[in-house]
Amino acid sequence: MSYSELLVNFTGQNVKEFTITGFDHLSHQKLLGFLIFFTYFLVLLGSGTNICIIATDRRLHTPMYILIFNLALVDIMYTSSVSITMISVLLAEIKTISYCSCISSMYFYHLGGIEECLALSLMALDRTIAVSSPLRYHSILTNLRISLMIIASWLIGFLVMGVFGAQVYGCSVSS
Repeated sequence: MSYSELLVNFTGQNVKEFTITGFDHLSHQKLLGFLIFFTYFLVLLGSGTNICIIATDRRLHTPMYILIFNLALVDIMYTSSVSITMISVLLAEIKTISYCSCISSMYFYHLGGIEECLALSLMALDRTIAVSSPLRYHSILTNLRISLMIIASWLIGFLVMGVFGAQVYGCSVSS
């Protein structure tokens, strides 16, 4: 059945927003919200500090620190995708989330998960080469090669999430 046939036979309603439930029974919602907010603040502070220090100090422009820089960016994206919604539900008591906001949060959450795995894999590759070929390490892993691998990992993440995103929106990827 094609997408246009589904639209012709569509008899339901379009979802405009979701109501987030399940937190009403918690006795200390504000405390939990504050803990999530504080943890989110610490993640932003730590990752932002890493990014600033690595970006400003030329001596840290080496493959391992470039990978740490990438991991800090991934951590900010990954935690921001969920923490903001949880903070708004628990602290501001906003119990609804729009459909587009929910889908975009889901997209960035899963993209962050994929990128975290790929970033840690690249870091493991870096350490494997450093241990197995210490004398050739600097000729095997250059800043350019690491940057290209990071770009490739992001492209893989966007491609995978593009396929899943197309399925969520009901678009057919293959004809």
